Amino acid sequence: GMRFSDVVIDEAAQTIEPETLIPLTKGCARAVLIGDHQQLGPVVKSRVAARAGLATSMFARLVAAGETVLMLEVQYRMHPDIASFASTQFYHGRLRDGVTAAERVGVSLLPGVREPLLWWDVVGVEASVPPSSSLRNEVEADAVLLLLGHLLTVGKVAAKDVCVIAAYEAQCTLLRGRVGAEVEVNTVDAFQGRQKEYVIVSTVRSNALQGGASVGFMKDQR
Repeated sequence: GMRFSDVVIDEAAQTIEPETLIPLTKGCARAVLIGDHQQLGPVVKSRVAARAGLATSMFARLVAAGETVLMLEVQYRMHPDIASFASTQFYHGRLRDGVTAAERVGVSLLPGVREPLLWWDVVGVEASVPPSSSLRNEVEADAVLLLLGHLLTVGKVAAKDVCVIAAYEAQCTLLRGRVGAEVEVNTVDAFQGRQKEYVIVSTVRSNALQGGASVGFMKDQR
């Protein structure tokens, strides 16, 4: 029996459309949708439902339809070099920096590597461990441990300032068993919206040498 003339929906780009519609049917005269359709979308496990359009949020659909959008264009978190990649890749170059490179100076990610953004091409093979269908990649896990060891021992970075993000829960389980409890290991969706001084991302999928096999949901640029 409750009614709301004004509705504000946070993380609107991550909600399926029916979830957004429900509060709008309660007498809404004005709605504000807050989110970022360039980040993770709704989690829809049914492929049939996803193909039918349920994986597209109302937020993303309205943006695609040309609805007026107010974009927050100044970022205060990332090193400008990292923000530059995000701006070019996702925001048509519109993202501006509220911090300077001097304010985001960190230790080298690897010996002799001073760049704040490092892509490491690791050739490994992903596999599942029955009964789970989730994937893990042992070679990538070894690479993560090398990076962590360098940051924590050589760079003297505090464990609380580092996180490891993996695309698959099985990789998280593998890494948690190796890095210990001091360093946080989590999935992309579980960590989104938070921040650390150093972030290591394990994509898990690495099968270009297997005849161009599928990379699953990793094909989604978000």
